[in-house]
Amino acid sequence: MTVKPVQPNWTIQKASDEGSSTPLIARLMIGVLGLRDQVFDRAHRDTFDTPYEFTLKSLFSARDSMRQLANVWQEHERAVATGQIARSDRHGIIRVDATVDRELGQEAEAFINAAARCAKKGMQDIAALLGADIGFLFQKQPAFEAGLERLRQSDPALADYVAQARTRWSESLQAARNAVEHNGWTLPAVRYSKTPEGIRAAEPVIEGKPATQFASFVFDRLACFVEEVTAHLLARKLPAHLVLSEVPRNRRPADKPERFKLSLATGGLPPWSLLFHPESFEDS
Repeated sequence: MTVKPVQPNWTIQKASDEGSSTPLIARLMIGVLGLRDQVFDRAHRDTFDTPYEFTLKSLFSARDSMRQLANVWQEHERAVATGQIARSDRHGIIRVDATVDRELGQEAEAFINAAARCAKKGMQDIAALLGADIGFLFQKQPAFEAGLERLRQSDPALADYVAQARTRWSESLQAARNAVEHNGWTLPAVRYSKTPEGIRAAEPVIEGKPATQFASFVFDRLACFVEEVTAHLLARKLPAHLVLSEVPRNRRPADKPERFKLSLATGGLPPWSLLFHPESFEDS
């Protein structure tokens, strides 16, 4: 008898340099997927995993663009301020030997599009799968108010959270995305001026904020939105004897700082409640 071992047709590929010690990985991947396992059996996990994978890919793409936007701007600002690439000639004309307008514009648009995909497509699909309609968040004010009132009847906590998200950040993101998509908006060019110390570069603005600040702020709010809305909706579907509790920040292990843990509904830890907060993702 000749035995031929089966050769597995697998590919092992490194995805990133991040691991469980990174809050984004610990909370949005390990934490949320662990919670998913309590709601979906193996046969039905793909119904959740497919839209959630899209959401995370869009979120991480937004983060990549946010970081590259910041890196390009900071290096250009430094090179201008130190006189490496900018000077004023004897006629008072400012001369800049390098431009970053195109690269900044590409990264800004990539960030806006990825963040909008995450919020509008990804999170809307996840919410629908878990029994909530948040599509009105991305509609004009009359439709938003009508949808908010409908949601308030079935899930007041989520309705309050969505209302805060609208005014605090998602409206600005949606306005930026609509400007790119429908109005041909592009990031304004960098402007330069003379100061007593030399030449100064003025950072382009998105929705009233310096571009890097806009991207950092929106990304942080979006990461909180993905985690908190998903956790809230999954928690509603937990077995009756379980609740979702929040682990205090100072008690989260450094090697896997998950935010949530399961607890017994009777005699266990207090259940976590969805509330909008101003803290950053790292501080929540």
